[in-house]
Amino acid sequence: MRFGFLKRENGFTLIELLTVMAIIGILSAAMLITLSVYKKRATASKLLLELSSAMQKVYLCISDGNQVAQPTDAGGGVICQDAGDNDLPNYGRWPELPSGYVYQSSSSFGNSWFYMVTSGDGDLRICCNSTSGKCKKFDSVAPCNTTTDLN
Repeated sequence: MRFGFLKRENGFTLIELLTVMAIIGILSAAMLITLSVYKKRATASKLLLELSSAMQKVYLCISDGNQVAQPTDAGGGVICQDAGDNDLPNYGRWPELPSGYVYQSSSSFGNSWFYMVTSGDGDLRICCNSTSGKCKKFDSVAPCNTTTDLN
């Protein structure tokens, strides 16, 4: 008969299981935060590409002697109108914006039209120049029409 050795049953203790579950929970939370950042970046990149394409259509509209129709807050309207405010669908439509984004302003500066799109939380601004056809993401609050990077 041996004293001092107790027979241990197979399996895990409650503390061991809770510890593993806590570690998995922490790793999952960190992963969700990282994925949300990547999703926001992907949305911004897609929007930047679509707006750059729209700027080329704006440039064609202006160069053909027509007028640019202002985008609605969520987008989706026609880009170009003739002098009688008749829609010209051949020039395409403004990109529809994802939830939380709005066309904030448009202004003319010289011969260029500048368009700005912002996210609802204000951490992303995209400015576009119709003459150069360029769009760029900005973190600052500088006005779009004075941004030399877009000329």
